[in-house]
Amino acid sequence: MKNNILSIIFSVITASLFAQPMEEIDLHDAPIFNSIEDALKSADKVHRLNLSGKKLKELPENIKKLVNLQELKLDDNDLKVVPEFISELKHLEILSLTGNPGIDLEKSFPVIAKIATLRELWLRENKLNLIPSNIELLAKNINLELLHLGSNQLKTLPESIGKIKTLRILDVEMNLQLSKLPISIGELKELRELDLEENAITAVPVEITKLKNLYDLDLQSNKIVGLPEGMSKMKSLRHLNLSGNPIHSLPSDLSAFPSLEILELNSSVIMGFDPITFEEKEEEIKIDIDWNKTIKQLSEINTLKELMLDRNHLTELPAAIGNMKHLERLELEGNPIDEYHKNQIKRWLPNVRIVF
Repeated sequence: MKNNILSIIFSVITASLFAQPMEEIDLHDAPIFNSIEDALKSADKVHRLNLSGKKLKELPENIKKLVNLQELKLDDNDLKVVPEFISELKHLEILSLTGNPGIDLEKSFPVIAKIATLRELWLRENKLNLIPSNIELLAKNINLELLHLGSNQLKTLPESIGKIKTLRILDVEMNLQLSKLPISIGELKELRELDLEENAITAVPVEITKLKNLYDLDLQSNKIVGLPEGMSKMKSLRHLNLSGNPIHSLPSDLSAFPSLEILELNSSVIMGFDPITFEEKEEEIKIDIDWNKTIKQLSEINTLKELMLDRNHLTELPAAIGNMKHLERLELEGNPIDEYHKNQIKRWLPNVRIVF
């Protein structure tokens, strides 16, 4: 018995001494293999594999031989489920399943949850109309930072998404029927970027003010008429995009934002290109706020560097604009401001790049 134990200990020590650690490289510098056949010729040297557009209905199991694989792109295929053997890829950091409209996430999430090294999960353009509640299993991925659910057909997000507390980037843009956010959004305390562009959101829950680490909030092209009070609690917020929303009022504590550097309040937004003329197509959404009051509030934000007010039917700006001492760029394109008032604004802001 003692000899057996010693033999096992010796085997373990020998294996650890001669094991080859994964070569440390910058992932972006690693070559991309575009076929499993080429990749298998030097399996232990493969860090990035792109099998996009291969019309795959299932994955070849020999992928698990790529023991150092860090990035796996499976976009634009016909995959139905993520197979169990994917969880054997012990170094996988990026998994992209964009453009697999038949993917069964309820069956796939338990497998994905076993990939302990996963940092990014891409699920764009899958025609998803719901996210199963067992998405909370991804909370087991203690390294997961990015989740991309954009360009689907989502109407809601499950409350269980708030369980994935490691997320730093959540992208849910272009889900045109998504009308509200779950209250649990406030539980994603590590979020740095939240992209909600081009949805149908009518109201922002007050729980969003709990996101103390959020620095980029994109709410462009929704149906938002106002923001919750207390947003100044978001002490890290640097970029706020409210363009293309029928805004009627801004928070009373707007002037108390501690870190806001970029504010976008453009009335119209680009909605794509005309395929014949190649001209940009715009949709105008009226922003109906008290500009005198708003400009005065904004002038009290000492950190504000860029202000976008394109196409808001402004004929002039109040003198309070001159109090924006740290402003570097002011956009006023598409506003009917005459030469007299343009020159006035230039005098008030002599050191600011102004785009009329």
